[in-house]
Amino acid sequence: MFYIIIIIYTILFIYNIIKLKKYNTNSRILYIKNINDIENELNTLNPIVSSYIDSLSFNDLLNINPTYIIKDNKRFVSLKSFTEESQLYVYKNKHIIDDLDVKPKICLYLFKDPYYLINKSISLFKGNIITNMIKCENNYTLIHIIHGETILYLFNPKHILEIKDKSLHKIKKWSSKIHLKKFQCLIIPSQWYYIQESEKETIQFEINIYNYFTIFSKYIY
Repeated sequence: MFYIIIIIYTILFIYNIIKLKKYNTNSRILYIKNINDIENELNTLNPIVSSYIDSLSFNDLLNINPTYIIKDNKRFVSLKSFTEESQLYVYKNKHIIDDLDVKPKICLYLFKDPYYLINKSISLFKGNIITNMIKCENNYTLIHIIHGETILYLFNPKHILEIKDKSLHKIKKWSSKIHLKKFQCLIIPSQWYYIQESEKETIQFEINIYNYFTIFSKYIY
């Protein structure tokens, strides 16, 4: 019985990894008003923009814990410094969510099926910020703006040869530019690349969605 389970899991694992590598070469940005309609469009492999009201400011975080120190990789950043400094950057931090209990409520409406595994993080931007190019290696990546606004440059995987190892200003023409405002969210399909640009105070949740067969995908390719 044990070997049968292993064989079945291996087959499903291979199937899901192959499926994960697929992308829509003729994609377009879908704008969906009702968040409950999103799940019907996920299989189209198009980026999706929608909205959900969930607000959280820097002052809100300070009210939770005024003396909180953010552990960000190998550095420590005072939460209070975000009100004092002109430019600060904390990207995809998981500790803040757990320590201050500021979990994204949007998960109650999206990817709530037990089949999905969800990895949650929060980012805090202040000043002129441009991230590195990032690849969505999981099933989907969800970015939800809960304070401020930001710009996302999305790149279809079919343009990988044109964009690889190049700076943003040289590859913008290959991108789909999306201006995300407060409460808006963006769902990025697997294999897509993205760069984020922010000039204002911004707080966002970033949620990486896997399933039981793709959780180790980033170690495979």
